Amino acid sequence: MCKCKLCQNDLSNGAKKCPSCGEFQGLFMRAVANGNIFLALLLSLVAVISVAVPPAYKYIGPKYDDVQMHYLDMDQRTSHLAVLAQNNGNRSAYIKEAYFIPSLDTTNRSGRPMQKLTMAGSREIRPNSRFEVVFMAKAGSLPPPKELIEEPGVYTLKIVVIRHGGEQVSHELLIEAGI
Repeated sequence: MCKCKLCQNDLSNGAKKCPSCGEFQGLFMRAVANGNIFLALLLSLVAVISVAVPPAYKYIGPKYDDVQMHYLDMDQRTSHLAVLAQNNGNRSAYIKEAYFIPSLDTTNRSGRPMQKLTMAGSREIRPNSRFEVVFMAKAGSLPPPKELIEEPGVYTLKIVVIRHGGEQVSHELLIEAGI
C-alpha cells in the first residue's frame, strides 16, 4: 500500500490515479494534468521575452553610425554655410573640422589656400537625428563674402567626421557660388 500524494488516502501499489481526489500519482502525468498552468507559464514567458528583447538588442546589437551631410545654403552677406547633418545609425559621430576649398580642386593643387572654417553649435551628431550645422569663415566675426568666394564658380566644402572607433571620414559637398 502507498499514500496519495495529495490527499494522503491509502492506494494500491501501482495506482496511477487516486480514486477519492482524482490526482495523478506519477510526476509526468501530474504535470500534463496541470497543463493549464504550464501553458499559462509558457505564454507569460513568451510575453516577457517579446517585450524585453528589442530594448536589449539596442545594447547588444551591432553598433554603427551612418552620417550624411547635405548642403543647405550659403549666406553671401556673412559667408555662413548651412549644412544638414544626419545620422541614421545608433552611434554618435563627431565633426572634427571643415574646409572651404577653391574650385573643384579637392587636393588643393592650385596652390590657393584652403580656408579652415569654424563651427557654431555642437560637434556631436547623435544617433537617429538630423540638425543644421553652420560653418563660418572666422570665429565670432562676420567676414565679407570675398573672404570665402574669390570668383563665381563651384567650390568644395570638405567636412571631416570622426566615427566611433576613431576612423576619420571626409564628406565633400559641392557648392555653386555666385553662378
